[in-house]
Amino acid sequence: MRIPLMIISVEHVKPVTHRLKGVGGVLAGIFPRLRVDLVEIESGIEADEYIALSLLSAFLYALGGFSLFSIVLYALGAALESILIPALFSGLIIFILFFFVLLFYPSILAGKKAEQIEKDLIFALKNMLLEISSGATVYRAMVEVSRAGYGQVSKELEKVVKMVNTGTPVDTALEELALRTTSGHFRKSIWQIVNALKVGSNIENSLRELIKGLVQEQRAKITNYTQELNMVVLIYMMFAVVVPTIMITLLIVICPFMGLGLGHEAFYVVLIISFFVQIALLEFIKSRRPIVYL
Repeated sequence: MRIPLMIISVEHVKPVTHRLKGVGGVLAGIFPRLRVDLVEIESGIEADEYIALSLLSAFLYALGGFSLFSIVLYALGAALESILIPALFSGLIIFILFFFVLLFYPSILAGKKAEQIEKDLIFALKNMLLEISSGATVYRAMVEVSRAGYGQVSKELEKVVKMVNTGTPVDTALEELALRTTSGHFRKSIWQIVNALKVGSNIENSLRELIKGLVQEQRAKITNYTQELNMVVLIYMMFAVVVPTIMITLLIVICPFMGLGLGHEAFYVVLIISFFVQIALLEFIKSRRPIVYL
């Protein structure tokens, strides 16, 4: 699996990453969740190997930042002896930033995978309930859902169907799915079905209760998001209108007392900062929006 922001793949730098795996093994003990996230996103990479690859990629990003910063300072007329320390500092900041971004990226991908599962989960469970209600077995219902095009849910159940076709018992295949899935709701649903299979209880009633609980939870998410949105919009208006106005007013008042000249550049800087803050707030609002389909 190709990890975004990762410059190189592990196959291309096996000898180099092999030497860094010792450091990766130590850091893997500090970040135990990384191993779980890599399994959940089916990356096919061990935790120590991934950390070694992240170190190498972060170093390349830092090298690029160091070179670019040095070129810019030199083009602006800075002396060569005064370039080294600022350029090294910028390279160090870039290395730390990208290393931690790469380190936590599998967790982000696992979260997105869970969102994609939960997006179609209710409809997949309703389809399964319909099949079982009409007399189909759990296996037959899973086959139909795997073919029905419910996104990531269908893909996960397709793996279960393949395992059952190769001789694995249905409950064992479902247990393995529950252990590797990134979605808490999907895991809960699978365990409910497994328990119903083992104790011989009515699966239809279990599915109905699952669907009812998921629908209520998604409606609660929509309500909470609506309430949260009112406060976020207020914050957005403050940073879009109030804060830039206050900053410009303070600059106009304070700069003459400090003997500083206030040119057009200051207004452009405030405008650019305000623009990027607004973009960040819009992205934050977008990220908080619950992915629900009722």
